[in-house]
Amino acid sequence: MLQVKDNQKSLAVALREFFERGEEAGYGKLAVEHEQGEKDHGRYETRHYTWINDLSWMDSTMRDAWKKLGGVGMIKSSRRVDGKESSEFHYGIGSTGVKTVKTFAHATRAHWGIENGLHWTLDVVFREEECRTRTGHSCT
Repeated sequence: MLQVKDNQKSLAVALREFFERGEEAGYGKLAVEHEQGEKDHGRYETRHYTWINDLSWMDSTMRDAWKKLGGVGMIKSSRRVDGKESSEFHYGIGSTGVKTVKTFAHATRAHWGIENGLHWTLDVVFREEECRTRTGHSCT
């Protein structure tokens, strides 16, 4: 079992280290995985979700600080645009209500839907992208 022990370590750092080490080690029996792909706007994107409910790898101090933590996840987003490929990793946490990797995937996509909707409001309603002011705090 992978152990991440350091009382001063943040949850974000612990997650990143766990998934980096875990990927090399193959996660053992901890990981549950799911993959989704879509083609849109001339690009093909694949999202590979990993969800782990077993938090025994986390030190007890961190588990005590996050009592309602039900699991941790990683999303590897791979994108191909005009023959060029790139990948990004995102990490997430979920409450005890997130039991499956598909629930994690759905919650993550729903979160980004909210984020994208807010950007649309800024762009369209507030015309943020039309603003050419690059210094200060206002747009004229």
